[in-house]
Parts: sequence; structure tokens; C-alpha cells
Amino acid sequence: MNLKTTQIRCTNSKNFRISVNKIYNVENETEDKYEIINDLNLLQQYSKSLFQIVKQEEEKFDINKLKLHQKNTDLSLIYNEGKIFTLKNIFDNFSYTQSPISCAILEIYGINPFISSLLNNKVFDEFLTYNNLVKDKNIVTEAIFASTINTVMEEMDNTLFLLSTNIADENNKFNDAEEEEIPEVKAQLRYGIIDTVLSNYPSVLTHTTHNVKSSNNIKVWIINKSELDFSNAVVFDSVVYEEVILVE
Repeated sequence: MNLKTTQIRCTNSKNFRISVNKIYNVENETEDKYEIINDLNLLQQYSKSLFQIVKQEEEKFDINKLKLHQKNTDLSLIYNEGKIFTLKNIFDNFSYTQSPISCAILEIYGINPFISSLLNNKVFDEFLTYNNLVKDKNIVTEAIFASTINTVMEEMDNTLFLLSTNIADENNKFNDAEEEEIPEVKAQLRYGIIDTVLSNYPSVLTHTTHNVKSSNNIKVWIINKSELDFSNAVVFDSVVYEEVILVE
């Protein structure tokens, strides 16, 4: 479990069966006291004035500690072997199909609502808070999106994968169908996450153009799977997590 424990260093023992400079884990605390296991292995309360909090080095997000499992339209997340969080219906609008142009091409749809759903999901926020990853929300979102695309490419036998989304115009406007629900700043964040992931594939072609039918600008990515190495790619876990904890 990835539980965060407050640690304190004794600065004044006062012969209270605690040792100066020794670090203790806080079991419980009140407004003015810490409850710790002292040097006699007894659970005791001590004044907070006898200690100082040990500043712990911030742990950076490690993608190798992230496990994901898809079941229908739900996505289960687990980090560092901790609690399991399930994002319900997160894949409702995400889909892919063989292109009518060629059987070698797979078209992937719904990346905008997928990213928006992640960024606005309360359970995802609970997952980040529990694992002390709130500051890394965008990076974790990128990791989940990359894992999603990697999983599709690994499972399907197509060679080329086609994706597209709208981008800002010269006035930094998105002319988004979701514009009333998603402010411009969130649209920019969503596009930034998508572009960061897709443009970093080593074998990708991109093109931007103005869509006269929708009066917005779009960007297209074409990823060549045959030039990718999936040996170290992060993909969805095949393990089904039965004891899923739902956070309302």
C-alpha cells in the first residue's frame, strides 16, 4: 500500500523515553500532541513542541508503477501496488475501426472526449490525491493516454493508425463543439496532452490544415506501427482486478 506516513524528529527528549535526533512515525495526532511508539515500544502521546516534522523528498511519478486494466468501458487504475480506483464509462466515446481507404489503416476516434473525461473525472482526482500525484496530473494523463494507444496498436494487426483532433486558430480559439462545457484553457490543455503523446512516437507523420466544413483547424497524426518496438511499451494489464474499490 502506498500510504503516506508523517515522520517526526525528536528535538528535546525531557527524559520521556524518546531520544534526541531519533525519527518516529506518527500513529495519530491531536491539535497539540503526537502519538508515537516510544523507545520502550509503547504507544504514547507527546507534546508537539518536542519534535519537528521531517521533510520528505517528493516522490516523482514512475510510469512503471502504474497498472491499468480495461473492462468494457471502465478503466481500473492502481499505483505502486496500492488501492484500486475504477473510472466508470471512461471509454464511452473512444472507439476505432478499419479505414475504408485500406485494411492496413485503423482509424481511432474519440480522443478529445476521452482526455476531457479523464481531466474532469472525480475518481481520477481521488486516485491522484491518494497517491500524492496531484502535481503530476498532466503527466499521469499522458501516461494513461499513451498506454491506451499502445494497447490498441499492439492488439490490432493494422500497420497505420490514423488520429485527428482540432487545434487552436490564429486567435487561440478552438471553435470546439464542446466549447460551452470546456473553457478555452482546458481545450488547450487537452490538445497539449494529445500532441505530446502522439507527436513523440518515433514513426509519426503529422499535418495541420483548416477544416472549412467546421470552420476550425485540425491536426492529423499517422503512426507507422511497423517501425515501433513494443518490448518496453506500457500497455494495459491483462490481470482483472476483482476487488475494485469504487470512490464516489
